[in-house]
Amino acid sequence: MPQVSIAPATTHELPALKNLLDAALGVQGGFLQSQADDIVERVLLRITQSEENVSAGLRPTYRLMVAYQGGEPIGFASMSALDNGLMGPPRTVLIDAIHVLASARKSGAGSALLRSAVDFADAAGAQDITLVVSSNREDNRFFARNGFGPVTSRRIASVEVLRRFWGLEAKLDPATGQLTDAERQRRRRILLKPRVGRRPSRTPTV
Repeated sequence: MPQVSIAPATTHELPALKNLLDAALGVQGGFLQSQADDIVERVLLRITQSEENVSAGLRPTYRLMVAYQGGEPIGFASMSALDNGLMGPPRTVLIDAIHVLASARKSGAGSALLRSAVDFADAAGAQDITLVVSSNREDNRFFARNGFGPVTSRRIASVEVLRRFWGLEAKLDPATGQLTDAERQRRRRILLKPRVGRRPSRTPTV
């Protein structure tokens, strides 16, 4: 079996990685096509901003690590350096998505991608690494075997849920007098979201 290698994605490589990125969205039940359509642009923007930071003498803010086997991309991990609030360590690396193709499971790619986050954390000045995980038992066992423990100290709610809960109206963009980009995207998601009977998984399967 060819050896697995890991390398950060560059901006000119991203179009060739779209199928791999789309595959990660596809394993999440109920994903939106609009998310897949602009995923390369979103990653491109994050890589570009991170590179600009480094060029200015600042720390990197984003990295897309890609796993290759026989020269072909088989997996990736998307990781961002985030500033924490007052009560936590100064910075955290968040792995918001990690995915390995089903045909490349048991190759060591998943563990290698997780290990690469340590180098990024060192470069970003982060003291810990956080994963977005689903309730999938196999995924959680994999992360536990790789040294990650559970944390249950956060709650989450969508902006729209809280807006309805508190009776708040959607705000217009003060510069244009129109709905903000976030509000337009939210309304677009509502229109495009398929009706499903189960809650979608939030993390691609490793």
